[in-house]
Amino acid sequence: NMFADAPCAWVSKYLFGNKDNFSVAAQVGVLTESVVADVLCGGSFDTALEKAKKEFNHRNCLNVNEKELKRIEDIEPMALNAIEALEQYGKPEFEIDLVKGRKQKAIELLCRGENFSIPVIGFIDFYYPEHGLVVDLKTTLRMPSEMSRSHNRQGAIYKQACGNMGVKFLYVTPKKATVFDVEDHLKTLAEVKTILT
Repeated sequence: NMFADAPCAWVSKYLFGNKDNFSVAAQVGVLTESVVADVLCGGSFDTALEKAKKEFNHRNCLNVNEKELKRIEDIEPMALNAIEALEQYGKPEFEIDLVKGRKQKAIELLCRGENFSIPVIGFIDFYYPEHGLVVDLKTTLRMPSEMSRSHNRQGAIYKQACGNMGVKFLYVTPKKATVFDVEDHLKTLAEVKTILT
C-alpha cells in the first residue's frame, strides 16, 4: 500500500532505512484495538482503558500539541463502539508469545511471477475461526461511505490467505461503527500483483 500510494516514502523507509513517525492517529488506533482485545478476552474495560491512556501519555506528553493530546479522549468511545460490534462473536483467537504475551495471528501469501516470488505478510486484528471470520479494526474521526483502495487490497490479501473465511472491516469513530465486507477479492488481488510486479 505504501508503494502504491507513496513510492517516495516507500523508498525512503525500505531502501534507505529512514523511520517514519508513529502518528497520534495511528497510536489511538493501536491503543483502541488493545483495549478491545483485552475486554473481548475477558479483561476489565476500566483497567484496559487506564493502561491505554497511560501508554498514550507516556509517548506524547512532551512532543505533541494540545489538539493532538486531546485525541486520548477518542479511545474510550471508539473502543466501546468496537466492543459492541464484536462481542456477538465471543472471544477472538490470538497467538501467544512467551515474552510479549498476546499477539496478532500472522498470515502469509506468496505472490508468484515469471522469475520471482514475493511473500506478502499480514497480521489479523481479530480472528474467529469458529465463525469462519476475520475482522480488521479501523479507527477514524470521519466514517467513510466505502472502504478505501488500500483497505480493499489489505482485505483481499487476508481473504485469499484465510481460504473460505469471511473478512470484514470494522470502522469505528467516537460516535458509531460500520462494517464493510470484503468482496470480489480476486479482482483486487490482480491489482496487488500488478503493483508488486
